[in-house]
Amino acid sequence: MTSHELFVLAHILLLAYWLGADLGQFYLSFTVRKPEVAVPTRALIAKAMVALDQFPRMALVLMLPVGLTLAAQSKLSPLRGTGLALAWGASLAWLSVVVFLHVRSSTALAETMRKADWALRAVLAPMLIVLGVISVVSGDPFTTAWLGWKVAIFGMIMALGLAIRIVIRDFGPSLQRLLADGSTPSGEAALRASLMPAYPLVIAIWILLITAAALGVAQP
Repeated sequence: MTSHELFVLAHILLLAYWLGADLGQFYLSFTVRKPEVAVPTRALIAKAMVALDQFPRMALVLMLPVGLTLAAQSKLSPLRGTGLALAWGASLAWLSVVVFLHVRSSTALAETMRKADWALRAVLAPMLIVLGVISVVSGDPFTTAWLGWKVAIFGMIMALGLAIRIVIRDFGPSLQRLLADGSTPSGEAALRASLMPAYPLVIAIWILLITAAALGVAQP
């Protein structure tokens, strides 16, 4: 197997783990909303959802250097050699931040790193969208329109991920209130309301991921 084939395989596996974990979270979220399920059980399910969420977060980070490597190998990107090595170094550093935020989420350092992670995504998302659109229009820096669209789509996915974080910010507090007060109609309504806005955003991410994969296969 050539190095190019290995990176293609990595690209496919990252997509598979991303979508698979997202589907698992999506399914579990409906169980968390069920009043007939004991609240402590739902708290455990929520922990499982947080654990599953790490796969899409890590896949998103690793998609960047893997995709850039594939583009460089196919001579579709000007980023090669030292530039590509720096991209890998920065991505692995970012990956370590994502892992740290999961295993040490309650520390003071984690709060600082969480803000830095948010800021990075907030900068990268529009940057990738703009770079992708410019590439589609001008053929530079990415030399084919389909790759430009993939880059732009990736930026959109990153932006939607940030939007999901915003709309579900009340999920944790709502579940904690249920744990403290027990199941009440108002508490259950608040929990459902904390999750409902995320569903269309998640589905939009799936559509964009599948579209990006189709572009990569067809390369129109």
